[in-house]
Amino acid sequence: MIIERALTIYLKWKYARILQLTEFEDLAPPTPVPGREYLVYIHIPFCEELCPYCSFNRVPLQEDLARDYFKALNEEIRIYADLGFQFRSVYVGGGTPTVLPDEIARLLGILRDTFPVKEISLETNPNHLTDEIVPLLKDGGVNRLSVGVQSFDDSLLQRMDRYHKYGSGREIRERLEKYLGVFDTLNVDMIFNFPGQTLKMIDSDLDVIRELEADQATFYPLMVSDATRKELAERFGPISYRQEQVLYTRIAERLEGEYDAATAWCFSRRKSMIDEYIVDYDEFSERERIQYDFMMKLFGTTLDVAEAEKKHGGKFLRSLRKEIAFFRSIGALVSENGVLRLTRKGRYMWVIMMREFFTGVNNFRDICRVRVDSATRIDT
Repeated sequence: MIIERALTIYLKWKYARILQLTEFEDLAPPTPVPGREYLVYIHIPFCEELCPYCSFNRVPLQEDLARDYFKALNEEIRIYADLGFQFRSVYVGGGTPTVLPDEIARLLGILRDTFPVKEISLETNPNHLTDEIVPLLKDGGVNRLSVGVQSFDDSLLQRMDRYHKYGSGREIRERLEKYLGVFDTLNVDMIFNFPGQTLKMIDSDLDVIRELEADQATFYPLMVSDATRKELAERFGPISYRQEQVLYTRIAERLEGEYDAATAWCFSRRKSMIDEYIVDYDEFSERERIQYDFMMKLFGTTLDVAEAEKKHGGKFLRSLRKEIAFFRSIGALVSENGVLRLTRKGRYMWVIMMREFFTGVNNFRDICRVRVDSATRIDT
């Protein structure tokens, strides 16, 4: 646990240094690189109610505001089409993208009419698994539907303020069973290391996942900004990273054999679409871009060294010799036929890296909110 704790401390410092607010006088959208394929991420920030542990960009649903937002999205899609982008993959996240079913159906139609879209992944919540909404998503071209379940344990759902919104664990399971097979991939989003969550609760959740034979299950560690962490600790108790490692180990052990590790925290029964996070427009140094590529490629559990060397002009291994040597020395990384591969221990290391990356992003978002609020007060 000493190595894991040291990695957490280092990454907190690293991401706080990198994720800084920069002033832009004129920020124009990027232009596509010829021959490169792009995935577009579309964020729908509205939720019917806000969960207390969530630090991501979300706001309570106001229908008029949400419809204006969808209108702006449609206009922005046209901007990127005019620039020459040809998106083949689409990921729609939130928030809750399905809060206004007619709007999400219209958005999906515009995307498919505008770009050569081959695959669409979209997030939703259990209460939107209905005979009215699911056909709209299927007809809209959704291949992978990701359902935010978090847990099937009723006591935990109540503590998360989700029970009254989405029903009991049994009711959620029944909704999932009804729509298994409708989409190419039905992913079940779960959470681990919520304060008070036990091995028994995780085992029960894993029993349900395996009995359902869900196409895919993603187990996210609790990822909160510093501000949300304080609120969460006051209400539910402190977050234990020692417990996080114990729970992750149990998840990996029990899913092994039936599921493959598509990423460090995503487990698939077969080759499936997965959610990818790609940064291609931020201003990083060359070494930071190489480090970012190292982190993101291995998040998918393997990295082709020859491809990485070609992409970075022969500087990849030379730039990362210390990092690679460290992870190999602790048994987190192995090399096989020109491919770097994470071990189970390594996958947990990458869970830590991604957890701290998103924590850093959440902290950055909180800083931006404070700046915007301050500017608004000055203007008024």
